[in-house]
Amino acid sequence: MYAGFAAACVMLLGGAALFFRGRHEAPASSAWQQLTNFTDSATQPALSPDGRMLAFIRGPGTFVTDGQIYVKLLPAGEPMQLTHDSQDKMSSQFSPDSSRIAYTVPWDTWTVPMLGGEPRRMLPNAAGLIWIEPQRLLFSEIKSGLHMAIVSASESRTEAHDVYVPPHNRGMAHRSYLSPDRKWVLLAEMDNDGWLPCRVVPFDGSSAGRRVGPPGSACTDGGWSPDGNWIYLSSNASGKFHVWRQRSNGGDPEQITSGATEEQGVTVAPDGRSLVTSVGLKESEVWIRDATGERRISSEGFAYGPQFSRDRKKLFYLTDSGASQGFPMGDLREADLATGQSERCRDSWSPAITYPRTANRSFLRRRMKPAAHGSG
Repeated sequence: MYAGFAAACVMLLGGAALFFRGRHEAPASSAWQQLTNFTDSATQPALSPDGRMLAFIRGPGTFVTDGQIYVKLLPAGEPMQLTHDSQDKMSSQFSPDSSRIAYTVPWDTWTVPMLGGEPRRMLPNAAGLIWIEPQRLLFSEIKSGLHMAIVSASESRTEAHDVYVPPHNRGMAHRSYLSPDRKWVLLAEMDNDGWLPCRVVPFDGSSAGRRVGPPGSACTDGGWSPDGNWIYLSSNASGKFHVWRQRSNGGDPEQITSGATEEQGVTVAPDGRSLVTSVGLKESEVWIRDATGERRISSEGFAYGPQFSRDRKKLFYLTDSGASQGFPMGDLREADLATGQSERCRDSWSPAITYPRTANRSFLRRRMKPAAHGSG
């Protein structure tokens, strides 16, 4: 995603994995358990194989982002920082024995020991890596240029086979998740226009599979219920990113979270009774600094990309409409710097540069409230 979450955390959503009754029922606030409480952002959560530990990136972005890898015992352990470097990162993941955390440094896989130590590069040209067996991997591999496919191989990169290769040479499949029966792979992909709907493909690579989730929307993350009957997705079909679910054998997608916040990153607990996601708000304001001091120019919406007019009497900026596929897209606005008035722009404009002020804070949440069994 192009922007970090503001006021976001890692939360656990209990009962969502298997037991939501209503087709459009949103979880009550009492159903959420907050797992992190930083003054900035916590994103891209991953659970250990036994569900007792949580790894995440303390950083503003839900895709490639600056930040550090953290781990904590659930539910209330003290977060421990494992990395201390300036490298951008993406997609943390536990090793099968939970002794290491793997993560992407574009576009290689690095690991850091759980008990502390220096990170090391594990596998070049391998992004979004997960273990599907103790010595078997699923990851994204660049074929040429920007063309990124989903591949399975051993840790030594032998016995490799393509699972999914995007048909366009600028297609990029960034994240992948193997079904419990090992027959299917849920993946998140993008092209020049941004994130696409998620896709389910056969693990043996025999076909391009089918798109899943809300049609025509961006899908950035996913996961499977332990019994393989449901898939869970982060989709912006409603104008904001929320968690959706869909039966793995078809049926209509159902939105299971809603509200003013957004949720990205989905990891389902091994017992299927809860899922963890990053919950937050996007905020970005355009400010200007001059001889009189600092003042805010934008009054509402997610504002970014400010540019001065040639005479420097006006400032142009964009406001996010919320309808894009995960990349900035919205209205061009024009602010009169003398009066402070802003309106939608109809005229041409020319480039110069000032800066946006962006507030980022995100947290991780878990929903713990039990729910009755239901067919959905």
